[in-house]
Amino acid sequence: MWSVPLRKSHIPTFIFTDTSSTCPVVLVSNRNCLVHRRNLHQSKPFKQSKLIMSQQIKTLIDRPKSMSYDAVLDFLLQKNQQFQRGMETGAIIENETLPEYRQSLAQGGQKPVATIVTCCDSRVIPEVIFQQGFGKLFTVRTAGSLVSSPTVLGSIQFGVENFATPLLMVMGHTECGAAITGWNLCCHEKDRIEQLSPALRSLIDPMAPLVESIQSQYQNISTSEASKHLAEAIAKDAVKTILRELPSLRNLQATHKLGIVSALYDLHEGNVIVLEKSWQ
Repeated sequence: MWSVPLRKSHIPTFIFTDTSSTCPVVLVSNRNCLVHRRNLHQSKPFKQSKLIMSQQIKTLIDRPKSMSYDAVLDFLLQKNQQFQRGMETGAIIENETLPEYRQSLAQGGQKPVATIVTCCDSRVIPEVIFQQGFGKLFTVRTAGSLVSSPTVLGSIQFGVENFATPLLMVMGHTECGAAITGWNLCCHEKDRIEQLSPALRSLIDPMAPLVESIQSQYQNISTSEASKHLAEAIAKDAVKTILRELPSLRNLQATHKLGIVSALYDLHEGNVIVLEKSWQ
């Protein structure tokens, strides 16, 4: 087997060795938990590969099969802590890049453990934040994590009911572009709101009463701090909207078959903060 000197770090390295020739490939997972292939030397295409993985990594990537909503939340927060510490232990470094895994996933269907509603910001990726892979999270992403659209509400209901996910999380985040824009428009540029397209107005209008509430509580705060408070308020308000507009999910929550939480992801620290739980 070829040996390749790598810089000492917490990044696990997996060596694939061709069974018919000396043709190693190194798979290195980066900080975003993505997997890259680097061909070191290949005289001819390899036919079959053997994965060499430490028992420690195998243990870390184990996932629950059936859990209650509070246990699922604890599990995801534990995985988030591993992500925050830079531990590359997510499911994406497992066998999920292999064709066999994709085929089994396509044939066997998806069994997500949670429905996650979050912002479509490119820096907020639930599968990475919670160290999960294909088929583990049903995600609904909108600008600012807003759920005022019937299509968004329908997507949330579909995820919870069709896949029986025990946990529903609405997660905002710091430095949210939609929240910053909404704050600036509602506070300093109200005349511009009338000039927005109906589609953009549908994003800003639901923020207006939340902005007014924040203004009454805080004075002389920075835009960054204000947008953080707004992102928190949007997540909490989204949970209220879901329970008001989706009676079936309200019934699931009342009968303790569904747990709903609002949360905030900190872009700087990488951690997820739980704001409110429906079972408290």
